[in-house]
Amino acid sequence: MKLASFLNPALIFCELAGETREEIYRNMLTQAQGQLREKIDVGQVAGAMIAREDNLRIPYDGVALPHLRLAELRDLYIIIGIPKTPLMLKSDDSKATSIIIMSLISESTSGSYLKALAAFSRYLAQEGNIARVTSCKDGIEVISKLADDNVLINKTLTAEDLMLPCPVVHMDDSLAGALDIFYRECRAVLPVVDSENHLLGQISSLEIIKSFIPDYVFMMENLNFMTSFEVFENIFKSENKHTVKEYLHPVNMTLAPNTPLIQFTIRLVRREARVGFVVDEENRLMGVVGINNIVHKVLRG
Repeated sequence: MKLASFLNPALIFCELAGETREEIYRNMLTQAQGQLREKIDVGQVAGAMIAREDNLRIPYDGVALPHLRLAELRDLYIIIGIPKTPLMLKSDDSKATSIIIMSLISESTSGSYLKALAAFSRYLAQEGNIARVTSCKDGIEVISKLADDNVLINKTLTAEDLMLPCPVVHMDDSLAGALDIFYRECRAVLPVVDSENHLLGQISSLEIIKSFIPDYVFMMENLNFMTSFEVFENIFKSENKHTVKEYLHPVNMTLAPNTPLIQFTIRLVRREARVGFVVDEENRLMGVVGINNIVHKVLRG
């Protein structure tokens, strides 16, 4: 299904006025109200969207995605706003917002919303496409561009839709450098790649620490007597002497970009792996998916 056929040009507002997030959201909802089958309280809905964003603290990077599920709705409404000039909607945003894709979601349309949002995300992530959309003068032109570019809504959410960029390490990197990335990125597992980004394996913070603990300790049932800090001192002393390749393990889960959401969710819940690495046909790393992605993009997307 084409994304263009999913949209209503009367719910697309170019040259949108407003200097604050509240003004922008209220303006979009006010203009959209005549196209909704149900009546909404504009102030209440805008306020609830803002409160949700502030609570989740998700930064926007050029494209804002405010949304709200409302029990009184019977349908899904996607409202697109293009401000007159890009603006910082929130203090934690990484870039000024050029496009706002606002969604009002009924209790029965979460799946449709997520698939449409994934189509938008794939399209707008491609270089030049944000500029193509923001150059449009009205909703009809926006929909025409999306149709010309053949932006499609997939039948199901996939690994490519949910994956996030992932920091990587290389075989000859020092253990110290890898530990820095574990700390900085709050990761438990890191992919190991070659110079062309082919996936070679993974390293785990758990396995690294485990390697410094004597084997006999794992055979003990009573650990109450152990208080020594020696294990950690040994890591501090030797972390610059070891390299990533000494801690390399096979990857537990790789996924094709088109792997359906439910398939890798079940594998993650079965604890087959902490995360799944998404790779292309030549085994080049594309991104990573984990339970946190599912919570972030599906349950709270």
